[in-house]
Amino acid sequence: MKNLLLFPIIFIVIFSNSVQAENEFDSETVFHDPFKKPEFTRAPVKRSLSKNLDQTDWTPQLIMTLRAGKNSMANIGGKIIKLGEKIEDYKLIKVSERAVVLLKQGKTMHLTLDE
Repeated sequence: MKNLLLFPIIFIVIFSNSVQAENEFDSETVFHDPFKKPEFTRAPVKRSLSKNLDQTDWTPQLIMTLRAGKNSMANIGGKIIKLGEKIEDYKLIKVSERAVVLLKQGKTMHLTLDE
């Protein structure tokens, strides 16, 4: 008979401990939403005030040309542009077999393929 009385008491003690363990990990202890996309912050960009805004550090390199009439293209610095399009405010105005001509504010720039 004592065993029959002990069994419900042991069951209650074990069950009450498991209920307390479940309550320790309720929704208030979650510090972030695991399904939310992370927020990325950009590092501040350092800008020099002494640099003249009209000067550019862009040094174009002609990598490839494709002559196809009005559909001619050139690969300049890894970017492919079509005849008439602009890159760094320079407009591609002429594509030949081994060279291109770029125009910016009335000034022309000739680029040739390096050997």
